Amino acid sequence: NHTFATFNTKFQFKLLRYLHQEQNVRHYIFEQSPAVGYIIEKVIIEDSESYMNYLSDMFYGPFFDLVKEVRDFNREQPDSGKIHMHGIDIERFPTFSLHTLARISEGMPSHRQGGEVFEQIKALESSEYQYGSARSFYAETHEGFDFQFGEVSAWESVKSIIDGANENRDSIVSYLGDDSTIFYSILKSMEVGREWYISEKRGDIKSPIVRERFMVAEFASFYDPNGPEKYYGQFGRCHLHKDQDAGHCYDYYMNSVANRINEMEESLENKVLVIPIFYYES
Repeated sequence: NHTFATFNTKFQFKLLRYLHQEQNVRHYIFEQSPAVGYIIEKVIIEDSESYMNYLSDMFYGPFFDLVKEVRDFNREQPDSGKIHMHGIDIERFPTFSLHTLARISEGMPSHRQGGEVFEQIKALESSEYQYGSARSFYAETHEGFDFQFGEVSAWESVKSIIDGANENRDSIVSYLGDDSTIFYSILKSMEVGREWYISEKRGDIKSPIVRERFMVAEFASFYDPNGPEKYYGQFGRCHLHKDQDAGHCYDYYMNSVANRINEMEESLENKVLVIPIFYYES
């Protein structure tokens, strides 16, 4: 229950620390976007002060406290023992994705093939949408409305960036190197984030489905079925329920990310443990 965010984050860190010590769990997956995960990794693994200051200004207080706890814990660990944090959700707060794309794009060759994508990102971040809401990025434009000269549509701009990045994928991957993976994950999280937002506003039954499908696909992108790693995560109850009788979620079929992870690899069948939290004074 996200109402109890302060308790949740304190409890999650205690349990994460215990699992790290007792089971060598070094990966924490959570209900934030790949962009947020990238920013947090820069803080907890590389000890980036600039990203830390950004999170201090932009991130929800209890979540920021968790980042600080993991950062301080990691400072005492060897590189092989540090905890990593992975955001696997769609982008519901586009300003984080825009900021991250802009930082990744810094220093990239704008004069070469595909370079207009980096210029577009820089331009959009310098616009009024630098701190824009999900509504300002994702809401549909009313039919018959035309933007005037010099006005900017956040979504049309993002869509143009996505299209340009896909059309020039080989060039952009060569420029970005290892950062190309997170770059394209962020773009996908915004593309699906917009689809989720529009579906949610219309009452379209697919809204939770596209979100859960993105989550499991993002997890699959870094999960190694042949590796030794173990994963721990924190998600709202609707991402964990077994069936529509779970209550307080959806009163129709909706395959949760917990179920989907259980089904995505034969090696994971019956390997996903859901640990519910019961609030005594809720």
